[in-house]
Amino acid sequence: QAGLYILGGSAGHDVWLNGRCLGYAGPSGFFYIEVEPEQEHWISTDNLFFPDHVQITAKTGEFYYIQQYAKLLSWNILLQGPIPSDVRQLTTQQGLKKITDRVLIQPNSCIRKSMPLPENPRKKFMSETLSQSKDVLFPQEHGS
Repeated sequence: QAGLYILGGSAGHDVWLNGRCLGYAGPSGFFYIEVEPEQEHWISTDNLFFPDHVQITAKTGEFYYIQQYAKLLSWNILLQGPIPSDVRQLTTQQGLKKITDRVLIQPNSCIRKSMPLPENPRKKFMSETLSQSKDVLFPQEHGS
């Protein structure tokens, strides 16, 4: 087995592992999950526009640290809107330092029922968005 620590962030969005809900950890919590080694694992967080994902290939006996973090955008601050979040992998040293004053959280419920894991989430989102934009801006080129 391999160990996976997923640290909640200040943005307070749900966390997912391989498309399945782990729940909400919050800024003072973390999840610990043992995962199958030599396999790809996706850690995801909900976002305002599209989910953000980190992919790891776990190795037997290794520990991995993933941090959910707030992405402050100027329009969020100006409009006082919800704050999007992302996930990133930490080094072991960073993870051990950040986990010391947090509490272990048991899996709980998520707002979404499932989390789709496209092959390349950002690339797919951008290509769909650009395609829709071209249809709106240049309908004669794509409408015939």
